Amino acid sequence: MGPKTFCLKTIIFSIFTSVSTLMLSQNEAQNWYFGQNAGLNFSTNPPTILTNGVLNTFEGCASISNSVGNLLFYTDGITVYNQLHALMANGNGLNGNSSTTQSAIIVKKPASTNIYYIFTQEATAGANGLSYSEVDMSLASGMGSVTVKNYSLYTPSCEKITAIRHCNGVDTWVVSHDWGSNNFRTYLITAAGVSLTPVVSVSGTSTNGNSVRTIGQMKVSPNGKKIGLTVYDNTFTGPVELHDFNSATGIVTNALFLGDFMNNYGCEFSPDGTLFYSGISSGNIMQWNICAGSTAAILSSSIIIPTSIDIVGQMQLASNGKIYIARGSTNFLSLINFPNLSGTACGYIDNGQLLGSGTSFYGLPNFINSFFKAAPTPFTFTATCSNYSFTAAPISTLNAGCGASANPVTNILWNFGDPGSGAANTSTLSNPTHNYPGTGTYTAQLILYYACSSDTLKAVLSATNANPNLSVTGTYTICKGDKRVYTVSGANTYTWSTGAQTTTISPSPTITTVYSVTGSSTNTCKGSKQFTVTVNKCTELSDQISKETLFNLFPNPNHGILNLETTVLINLTLRNQLGEIVFEKSFESGEHTIDLSHLSVGIYIAKIVSDQGEKNIQLVKSE
Repeated sequence: MGPKTFCLKTIIFSIFTSVSTLMLSQNEAQNWYFGQNAGLNFSTNPPTILTNGVLNTFEGCASISNSVGNLLFYTDGITVYNQLHALMANGNGLNGNSSTTQSAIIVKKPASTNIYYIFTQEATAGANGLSYSEVDMSLASGMGSVTVKNYSLYTPSCEKITAIRHCNGVDTWVVSHDWGSNNFRTYLITAAGVSLTPVVSVSGTSTNGNSVRTIGQMKVSPNGKKIGLTVYDNTFTGPVELHDFNSATGIVTNALFLGDFMNNYGCEFSPDGTLFYSGISSGNIMQWNICAGSTAAILSSSIIIPTSIDIVGQMQLASNGKIYIARGSTNFLSLINFPNLSGTACGYIDNGQLLGSGTSFYGLPNFINSFFKAAPTPFTFTATCSNYSFTAAPISTLNAGCGASANPVTNILWNFGDPGSGAANTSTLSNPTHNYPGTGTYTAQLILYYACSSDTLKAVLSATNANPNLSVTGTYTICKGDKRVYTVSGANTYTWSTGAQTTTISPSPTITTVYSVTGSSTNTCKGSKQFTVTVNKCTELSDQISKETLFNLFPNPNHGILNLETTVLINLTLRNQLGEIVFEKSFESGEHTIDLSHLSVGIYIAKIVSDQGEKNIQLVKSE
């Protein structure tokens, strides 16, 4: 049963149009139906007012849309309405209550396209307690049908029910609170269905006394690290509590008592998981910085956000990053525009969202709070031609929120979308660079690995000014003292490591030397090329061949490949140490490669004969 003694007062709001943060999985929470014929659609900003809903609920309700934002169904915990706002097949008589704080929450079965579970709570610790029903959306021509109804899980139970994704990002935890004890019950929903063996945790204040104290909202922070709840009492005071939540195990621990207040009904977390809000006495809102550090620091961080309303109803995050607040018997919702900001900077407005002909009471749709998890901080990049520099946010900021967490970021991996670059296509550095091979479109990814799951951030890059791809031609193996010409192409202007700024250079190295050249294109993009000129000590010819004759036979020793350069026709004969001819061939003027890989390791005599004379040279073939 809800706060029937609420005073009713109408206040008017205005709404800002800015979006404070990006959200994940927001389409499932795109359509809201609540109160008396009230509704909002969050595909627009500000949201579009809906007037086609048929709910008439004083408090609890839930709605669900598909992945593209189309309404599937909604409920007050008793009756289920399909997307045509008609009674769903077999959709009446669920065990919830329209005067339960959180009468229902809807969870899709993992790995299923059609099956949804509706978890319901009875009012004021009633006999029906916590139950679930099953909906199959493939039935009734796609309008859905309730196929399993009112499977009892536990009683007596408080009017609190919330849900959050398992840290694996697939399964879902549904969390309730027992009446008459300080037990939390956490049920895991997997592809196998609803686990009937809950995780039971003992934490915080025991709920007992007047059954009105079953009333009050419970929420899990969108990052799955904290649980907050209120215990409503309209005569005495009730606690506001904060607990740690382990999204890997479902365990609730480390209760923190934030204070005792009258009429503390609604509560909610900021999207980034750093601030917690609760209604308190006199219709005001209290904000705590739950990342302040010590218990004393968190308690002393409390800030009162004054309002002009009597009772702060349920609070609910929306996909636009704002917190909406239910009001009693009015056609407005209150609004926190910037819930990640501290104090009055949060931008509270009494009359923040008009509902048209719809009427708000004290409830808003109950959703899996993971729908509103803030997206990880995106990476940034800068580009100079096709050279890109990437920057990831520090891991400390990627672990958004604070407090106990079973799912911190453990490491990162970049994939630059350039598989042709081989090993250079990935990096584990926080601030890597990557040189793309040319113009085109590339998708860079930053994969965040958590202890229990992962996120992938993507950015599409358009490389429009590629670095020049330089090519250098010339002879790369020469004899000592030889002069060769090397020619570069692929750009407009060039600078060699020798200092020359021409298209060619003619070095005469005496030792093996590495040369490089940088080329610039008209758009100032630069490319570079590096090459090595290997200098061998080539055996000179005898005076029988004129000095004007250019003749090189190298390298010596060789490993089976012999290079020949000659300006005249020659005949080459190789003999082994027994005097046997093992190779004989004539060569025209030019450059030739001779394959001696078939010869054994050893010493050979090369006889070179031309019309200008002859020469015997000792050659060594090594391994």
